Amino acid sequence: MTYDDFFATSFGAEILEKEARYLAGCMCGTTVISIGCGTGIIEAEIERMAPVTIIGVERDDAMIERAKERIAVVKADAENLPFRDGCAHTVMFVTSLEFMENVGKALTEAHRVLGEKGTICAVMLNTASSYFRERYDKGGYLRKHIRHINVGEIERIMAQRFSIRREDISGIAVGISGKRRG
Repeated sequence: MTYDDFFATSFGAEILEKEARYLAGCMCGTTVISIGCGTGIIEAEIERMAPVTIIGVERDDAMIERAKERIAVVKADAENLPFRDGCAHTVMFVTSLEFMENVGKALTEAHRVLGEKGTICAVMLNTASSYFRERYDKGGYLRKHIRHINVGEIERIMAQRFSIRREDISGIAVGISGKRRG
């Protein structure tokens, strides 16, 4: 099942709405950069809900082709963003941080492109959920590609540059949001 196929199911559509509402609710300002935007499905939903412009960042060509149908997207790596310092009001990661090799560098770049009072919003898989464990234990894409299954460790790294808070979004996902420090 592909990423978009999941969101086409009734359960997936419910998750899509919950995650989009959570993210739209944590954003400040109108300029948003979504790092690791995938196909842009959640970003497009957020743009329907809130008066924001989202620029997606993705490195996978197939994902970029799908995302281009929905949002503005640039090909780039999370560790070297092609944006000037302080240009964004909000930076978001939607189930992407846990798949990145170097979370610290990605968060350093997010901090750099955020304005002084900028907001970071992240949705991550709830790796403690039975939903995650069942899929992880089966192998496949999730087991092969996920780099970090300890959400607390990612949270600790985020807290070095952002004042953050964690929330349960849907049982299968957690949200971490906060303000830029320094």
